[in-house]
Amino acid sequence: MTAAILLIAAFLFHTHGGLLPEITAPRYTTCPEMSMEEALKQNVAYMHVETRELLKYATVKVQPKAPASCRCRGSVRVEIKVEGERVACAIALNGHPLLQEAAVKAAMQWRFKENPRYDSVIGMLVFEFK
Repeated sequence: MTAAILLIAAFLFHTHGGLLPEITAPRYTTCPEMSMEEALKQNVAYMHVETRELLKYATVKVQPKAPASCRCRGSVRVEIKVEGERVACAIALNGHPLLQEAAVKAAMQWRFKENPRYDSVIGMLVFEFK
């Protein structure tokens, strides 16, 4: 049963950009869209981890900068899929579109040391723009 739940979670991540409900604002993402068949062929199970556990394994933490053309502030939540030491893809779940792009690009540069418990994880980063 656990494997089935993980496969469904992987499918939702790839097809809908995450496990959270649909957000009406446009979202910046580096995640490819996949069909259920394509997601199942990957044969990878992702474990969802809390942010504090994700941060324990982070070795490179890149902080985004707001674009000069944007006088906007706020936070952007970014859901990331980590495979091994690298971020495989990321999707912004909220925030101004220009801040979303900056946050996702920064998240893609994060690096992690190997997690002894899980090879592939899904986690959340929150970036504050002031």
